Amino acid sequence: MEKGHYSVLRVSHLSQIGNFSIDQQKESIEAYADLHSIEITEHLAECGSGTTGERKQIQTLYKLISEDKVEGILCYKLDRIFRNMKLSIDFISICVEKGIKIHSVAESISTDTPAGMFMVNCLLSVNQYAVDNIRSLVKGGLTTMARSGLKATGSVYGYERNEDKALGVVKSEAVVVSKIFKLYSQHRSLGKVAHTLNRQQILTRRGKSFSRMTIKNILNNKTYISRIVHNGVETKAIHPPIVSTRLWNRCNQMLSGNRG
Repeated sequence: MEKGHYSVLRVSHLSQIGNFSIDQQKESIEAYADLHSIEITEHLAECGSGTTGERKQIQTLYKLISEDKVEGILCYKLDRIFRNMKLSIDFISICVEKGIKIHSVAESISTDTPAGMFMVNCLLSVNQYAVDNIRSLVKGGLTTMARSGLKATGSVYGYERNEDKALGVVKSEAVVVSKIFKLYSQHRSLGKVAHTLNRQQILTRRGKSFSRMTIKNILNNKTYISRIVHNGVETKAIHPPIVSTRLWNRCNQMLSGNRG
């Protein structure tokens, strides 16, 4: 069977614009292909993180490679294929072993020359540094938010995030949260609390019945007493509490005593 050339087009999210948009990548790759008399068999486009190999189009490409159907791979930049050092090295090693050429259009390099391979190794190192740096910045940003009294991650039943990223109380849900704490303090039973809520047809935000585990997670959550725990550090939050610290402590003493 005749081998073909495949392009890899990737954006991290659909709002990505400029030279990294799918259309711009495709346009640049097709211009490169025309210039080098390369006929592209198929464009493999996707939206997702380049730090994982569990992506539909990459799996398709691996399958084509295993079936010996690939002569060459074109990408706008190498990080459009992977933004992970190990995955990139493994992928390129497979391609080199099978004689598959990788063309990075914007970086003007190809793996079919020693100079090209040298540049590939340099760029892979830079890409990995960029990923690690982004992760560090995100982690630092979340920690800064927590220290300033803002809950950094996740949504919490009973609250919604406003334009200032602070949590505001959702009154209808806050009533349910308060009911959960009061019921548990009275009955000391997660099962009885769940039974009461479900009998009254009170549902979670996703429209499901309350389970024992969901109720336990709510009882354990310090967000309801205006506290934030991030990376093991607890701080005072700026959002209003839904239950009193006294009631929260009472319920959690019951839980820790295995009487839930």
